[in-house]
Amino acid sequence: MSTPRKLFTAIDEDWAKKKITSGLSTGEGLIYAIRDERRSPKTNKVLAGVADKRILVVEVEFAQALNVMQRVGNILSPILRDGWDGKDLHPLTRNDPVSASNPHVSIIGHITDGELLRYLGQTEMSNGFANRFLWLHSQRSKYLPSPTGVPEEQLQPLTTKLKNAVENAKRVGEMHRDERAEAEWRKVYEKLSDDKPGIAGAITSRAEAQVLRLSMIHALLNSSGVITLDHLRAAIALWDYSEASVRLIFEEQLGDANVDSVAKVLKAIGQLTRTHIHNLLGRNSTKEVNRVIHVLMESGRGELRKDKNSEILVSK
Repeated sequence: MSTPRKLFTAIDEDWAKKKITSGLSTGEGLIYAIRDERRSPKTNKVLAGVADKRILVVEVEFAQALNVMQRVGNILSPILRDGWDGKDLHPLTRNDPVSASNPHVSIIGHITDGELLRYLGQTEMSNGFANRFLWLHSQRSKYLPSPTGVPEEQLQPLTTKLKNAVENAKRVGEMHRDERAEAEWRKVYEKLSDDKPGIAGAITSRAEAQVLRLSMIHALLNSSGVITLDHLRAAIALWDYSEASVRLIFEEQLGDANVDSVAKVLKAIGQLTRTHIHNLLGRNSTKEVNRVIHVLMESGRGELRKDKNSEILVSK
């Protein structure tokens, strides 16, 4: 058993056994896992629902979920967006009106940079799907050929502290910031809310909402129903790391398929003729070639130079 699962099991064994799952592929499947009681449209019998609306989906191959989302008719993306917003979940079909009220959906996805760039489509980058996730770049810090796990004497104090925090959180109602945290929030709110350019900007465009949620989590982990300045600053620090992770992966992406494909090749080989660009775009129109060149120049990615009787786009 992994250390996180062992920790969760010690805190809430029933939840750890029944509410941690995988296999995220369809919106209908996710709704069914936390479905409400309903009547069968065929027999009119009452079909049992699921009382506990919490679910944690752990996807060690998150690329697979992103890939199936591209299929025609797959509603996973809008269902996950509604879930993040706290809306009741309903599929588009009316044949079997399964629904899930008051959902509490959590997702942990593991994916490589290359897979993320390949499978996170342009639509999901900009339609509010990607910016509902907290993206965190991680890498191995050391090699452990014979791992032994966290010693029990180190894990037990953490288990006790987290279990107490969970019990305290159950008694917390509406949360608010204290005076110092409120003053700090007013200072950072405008910067968090500002629009940022490119795909990286679209993926981090819910900064204020993400920081708010993180500050609440930090407070609850410290068994506090009030968000203090330390909780807020910890949330901002984690968000800063997430933003840096997104920039590391997506900063060169403009969200324009033709521009991004040409930019990638331009950066790799250093220069491109108009003929090269024309071929890269599937022999697209001269107008589209000119547009792509213009965007790359305006964004500081290329410079157009004369070479005898031809023009060459040079990487900057």
